[in-house]
Amino acid sequence: MSRSVEMDALKIQPTPQSLMKPCPRTSAAQPQPLESDRYSAPLSEFGWLQQANQLRQLPPPRSVGFKTENMDLSVDKNQDFYTHAMGGYLKTHPIPDSKELWGIDSEVNQMVQNDLTAILEQCARSPQDSRQKQLGDFYTAGLDQATRDACGLGPVQPLLGLIEGIATSAEIPAALGELQKHGVGALFSLFSAQDAKDQSQQVAQLFQDGLGLPNRDAYFKPDAQAQQLRVDYRQHISRMFQLTGVEPAEANQKALRVYAMEERLAAASLKPEELQDTEATYHPCSRADFEGSHPRTKLSQIFDRLGLQRLETFNLGCPDFFATVESMLGDTSKEEWQDYLKWQVLEQTAPTLSQPFVAESFAFRSKVTGVQAMPEPKETMVRATTELLGDPLSQLYVAQHFTPETRSKAESMVSDILAVLGERIRSASWMGSDTKAEALKKLESMRYKIGYPDRFKDTGKIEIRQDDHAGNVLRSKAAAFQEDLDRIGAPVDASRWLMQATEVNAYYDPSNNEFVFPAAILQPPYFDPAADLAINYGATGATIGHEITHGFDDEGRKFDSQGNMRDWWSAQDLEAFQERAEAVKDQFSKLKFEDKPVNGELVLGEALADLGGIELAYGAFEKAMQREQRDLHRPGRDGFTPAQLFFLSYAQSWATNLRPEAARNRMEIDPHPLPEFRVNAILANFPPFQQAFEIQPGSPMGRQGEEQNKLWS
Repeated sequence: MSRSVEMDALKIQPTPQSLMKPCPRTSAAQPQPLESDRYSAPLSEFGWLQQANQLRQLPPPRSVGFKTENMDLSVDKNQDFYTHAMGGYLKTHPIPDSKELWGIDSEVNQMVQNDLTAILEQCARSPQDSRQKQLGDFYTAGLDQATRDACGLGPVQPLLGLIEGIATSAEIPAALGELQKHGVGALFSLFSAQDAKDQSQQVAQLFQDGLGLPNRDAYFKPDAQAQQLRVDYRQHISRMFQLTGVEPAEANQKALRVYAMEERLAAASLKPEELQDTEATYHPCSRADFEGSHPRTKLSQIFDRLGLQRLETFNLGCPDFFATVESMLGDTSKEEWQDYLKWQVLEQTAPTLSQPFVAESFAFRSKVTGVQAMPEPKETMVRATTELLGDPLSQLYVAQHFTPETRSKAESMVSDILAVLGERIRSASWMGSDTKAEALKKLESMRYKIGYPDRFKDTGKIEIRQDDHAGNVLRSKAAAFQEDLDRIGAPVDASRWLMQATEVNAYYDPSNNEFVFPAAILQPPYFDPAADLAINYGATGATIGHEITHGFDDEGRKFDSQGNMRDWWSAQDLEAFQERAEAVKDQFSKLKFEDKPVNGELVLGEALADLGGIELAYGAFEKAMQREQRDLHRPGRDGFTPAQLFFLSYAQSWATNLRPEAARNRMEIDPHPLPEFRVNAILANFPPFQQAFEIQPGSPMGRQGEEQNKLWS
């Protein structure tokens, strides 16, 4: 699940790395700090932050949870609870021109952005140490558009010159390795991740990449919108080449050649739902076997450029894709490859270059998302700094905006929800004793991390200059890429986080059997230590339950307690689970946005996690109310019972206005259902919700009997 619906619409792809399950909103054994010179001192040893904490004043209180004015009582709760609960908000919070969506999640993200902006501006004005100077210089360079304009294409000329210097097609693999090394991920994706069947091993992963349209289906869909997007894309490629000085007629030809190559790559690429299947993307391969069947790809040349001379085995995630690459290296001219690689450089670096490149990059993006205006430069730079220098920035953020009380309260909620799942597993009528024993073993081994990592990476070795934004970005990407490659063959770092503490999000990682909640998601209106139980359990408890359920969803169930992909289900129990999963897939496949049906197979894992999440969170909420000897169904705040407030808080946490273009795009490539479906389709199955609001049986929100989909209830 993803609480954070604010993602890059051009790059929403399910990550194959550990099949990480992002979801926005300790561990029983705390991980030991990693002793490495790439990691800075623990937070408690960062002296400047301690001093700053002593001097600073607490930020003003932020809006907590549910608001009656956000509701629209004119909408029948039996027909559409999402709009009933949030219609007032949706009417009064239009989407800003620079956004593809706006909602509660956007407001939380904006609060975090404001906090980070204040930190970065302080770093730029008066840095207290080298880490703050690095952050300030990176931020300042990006905002200096005049210098960027004066530099023009200069920052990427060395990469373009490298491509221009290719003498024969046989040199393409070496050039690919050089581009990857310097921060341009051309054609394929190479990264490290734990072996799906042996989580103690950190192995190299080769996956498909290199497409400019949102996903592979965008190259082939026959509808008018898709056809127009393809026309717009080819024109965009041409205009980008023209900005480099190429004449229009020649630029048009280059665009056609680039597009033809991408179309061929797309035909061999896995679909988003196929990328989510860990079994379908698990193909251990030796270098010798790969080079024997892919002689033109010259994998050794690529690996040599990346310092991987000793790497002998890896996981080949997408065999058909690399078979097509092998063919293209034999039948595609050197000039076509040069055009394609130059386009990869231009497309990936355009937002960091002079204004004409920035404007052209945004112009095409707006065709996909419907966004009408570019974001403010400060917002863009906060996002870039978070992405590329996230650890030192997160370190400053948590020192100022995350309290031990918040962490403690969140851990208490986690314990409640884990306990409920243990009870549900033990009492599940559809699971046999052997499967239950394995499920409980997995549950008991599940770890969690709250707030921020024990240690933050030291990015001090990355060269950051005040007059070279594009170079700063490329060097930062190259450093992150090299750091990732260095993990191959190294001991698995159990303390590592796959998200920054500043992300309004959360995730489950099946290879480590752990879920992670960054500091930024644990704030109002989602969570507040002083808030009513109903608000915290409805808005954040459901997300915690969601992440825990990912350990037992259609993909998570394939991993055992140690994080290894292994079949631990009896045949009978697996059949029972698949019947439940199939029913959820069928329910979502019947939903539509406008006339576009939901891809039930694509969203299945997230839908299962939403269903399990609400079941577990409500069960834990009931127990918490019992501890406080409070009545679930006695009217209280604003005339609502605690049970009603729980479901209203859940619904309001998903309030989102989304541009139609962005919604259609996400339905094709995002494994998370649209927000309205995450409320209505889930709650329609849940008897406690129907009881709390006296929902009419048989209404859209009142599914009954065999229609009701269940996971843990």
